[in-house]
Amino acid sequence: MIIFGWGGGKLKDKGAVWPAVCPNCHNQVLLHYTTVNKSIRIYFIPIIPYGAKHYLMCPICSKGRQLNEQGVQLVQRAQELMARARVGEITDEQYRFELERLRNPNAASLQPGAVAATPPETTSGDGPIV
Repeated sequence: MIIFGWGGGKLKDKGAVWPAVCPNCHNQVLLHYTTVNKSIRIYFIPIIPYGAKHYLMCPICSKGRQLNEQGVQLVQRAQELMARARVGEITDEQYRFELERLRNPNAASLQPGAVAATPPETTSGDGPIV
């Protein structure tokens, strides 16, 4: 007898990417970028990958929202910014400014320091964090 299946695998946390207040638990957190890779499995071993789902999740209550392609690109750019800020390549002020520019491209005309980072309510996907 052969045992096979398909669907999602384990949730993989790719790290903190976005400062926000979680709409579910109301904690000030760094939302985490997570993925789940879907695959066909034989005897519970993933054999053939066929897709992935991407999420922005609260590390405290584990509630999140699924990201579309545009949201995934935005979060990956935010992840790069976070990495640059952690190693001191950019200042905290520059980090907050660039993060706001990602969230709101019209903020490009503003001066650094004039904008504070806000929760990514309209980052991508459908609706608020659920």
